[in-house]
Amino acid sequence: MKINPRKITRIECFDSIDPIEIVLSDRNRLPALVQPLHILQTGIDSPGSVPRRSTPIRELATDLGWLGLFAVVAGGGSAVAAQGAIALSVAALPTLFGQLGMIGRLRRLIVGHTHEAGHGVVTKFYLEKGLSKKAAHRITEAILDAGSILTLTLNGQDYRREHNRHHRPLMLGTHFDPDGKVLKDWGLWPDQVDSLKKALWRTALSPIWHYRFLKDRLRSNLGRGKPYRRVLAALWLSTLCVSAFVLPFAVWVAAGLIPFGPGLHVASLMQVVTEHTYGHKDGARDINELAARTWERIPYNPMPSAAPTRDPMGWARWCMKMCIRVAERLAILDSTMIAHGYHHLAWPIGRPFDEWWLTSHKYLEAKKDGVLPEGADARIVWGVGGALDRQAEHFRAAGSGQIR
Repeated sequence: MKINPRKITRIECFDSIDPIEIVLSDRNRLPALVQPLHILQTGIDSPGSVPRRSTPIRELATDLGWLGLFAVVAGGGSAVAAQGAIALSVAALPTLFGQLGMIGRLRRLIVGHTHEAGHGVVTKFYLEKGLSKKAAHRITEAILDAGSILTLTLNGQDYRREHNRHHRPLMLGTHFDPDGKVLKDWGLWPDQVDSLKKALWRTALSPIWHYRFLKDRLRSNLGRGKPYRRVLAALWLSTLCVSAFVLPFAVWVAAGLIPFGPGLHVASLMQVVTEHTYGHKDGARDINELAARTWERIPYNPMPSAAPTRDPMGWARWCMKMCIRVAERLAILDSTMIAHGYHHLAWPIGRPFDEWWLTSHKYLEAKKDGVLPEGADARIVWGVGGALDRQAEHFRAAGSGQIR
């Protein structure tokens, strides 16, 4: 179904004050040396900033480098932590930081590299750079394979076919949406749960759910896809398994088992359940309804208005909340997932782009130019927690028949 971008009506806003303005206002209160960290955490560029130049191959190499670095931190921290109680108290936080970073880079290989290669934007990028169609296609297929093999998730060819259905307005947010089907299979649908948050806890702590998740991953890698890809996936899986007998056990668990297993599963769960409103009976009929099923997730909490000396308890609470937001940013919300709603809106409103690593920047440009559906520019939630609160409200409304 084609959506008419001119059919724009107002949709629900979440805040009376523009959240982007809140983020930028808070940034201006910080010392200049700290502001780059604020940009990195929020994923929101400062006005007038120049977008960084890169390529899909350079992005992949960078993320693989970060994955390796985080693995060293997680493994090294666990090796130190295994030396005793005092060492554990010192190394626990760096180990956790490394694990969250590993999970986030693995997730980015899926939702960034594999995802965008599946959309064909990598091919388009290199065609515009003058490469032949054959060469551009080879790069796309290589990225599809690399991202899905290293993470041992849905093989790239199946991912491409399945995920394109996720972008059909008549499916988004329904159980015909591949992501919606997964949630329903997991028992996370409005008519299946009384409390979404309790259901998420039960799911994340269920050994059966983790077993089913892992079984589906292995089936897709070893039992489906092109023969050469199955061989490569089997070799990578063998490497991960053999490393258990080579590395110290604590290092293998911290930098192998947890990030590639339950950590990746839980991060995937929290990403999928908070990216759109789910539980709809029918698809989106126009740009208005499509926008109403999306939102942007900024991993941030607004700073207290008073100075730290005047409101020390408020700032202490803010720091505690920001620890959670930092964990979300590391493990779940890479830069493309922060403005994931715009990823769904850019093409229908006539603002396509190939530099997928600049999704947040492109969103801010569209917001500044006033081309977003009215109200969509204010559909911003504060991190995964804020999105989960909205989703829980939506589930209650859908469960009572108030949502179409």
